[in-house]
Amino acid sequence: MPDQPSLPTEDDLKKLPLLAIVAYAVRCARRAQPILDTIPNFATHGAAVERAISLAERFCVGTDLNDAPDAAERAADAAGRAAAIAHSFAGGSAAALAAGAAQAAVQAAAAVEDFWVQPDSADRVVRAATYAAGRAGRAVAADRAAAVSAAARADY
Repeated sequence: MPDQPSLPTEDDLKKLPLLAIVAYAVRCARRAQPILDTIPNFATHGAAVERAISLAERFCVGTDLNDAPDAAERAADAAGRAAAIAHSFAGGSAAALAAGAAQAAVQAAAAVEDFWVQPDSADRVVRAATYAAGRAGRAVAADRAAAVSAAARADY
């Protein structure tokens, strides 16, 4: 029996409804988000990450993103830029992973929107959520890894 619970696999996630998969990605991103607060002068980029996660959260509760069809793409790009900037800080790899988790969460939301138009894109939702969970899990310090994995498993 392993010491810590494993994260859900792509096959596990495929058993869930698409919006539940996005919600899972969002929760993983939220769990890693506090790491960004450790970077000095990161407020603007932290705000971009917050917007990305918030957009994905709003999507999960039924907010129509069609008002701004490129909103998810812009949010994902901003979170990706935040990840790149976080990576440039000393010891910023955890923060970069946290921002990457936010990027993946909003990409999962965008993939669901694509799925409604093009049903063969469901695997993109699963891949994005798996990426978000993995990034969030690796972002946390080693002493919290077991707790975060257990929480992510419970979210699933």
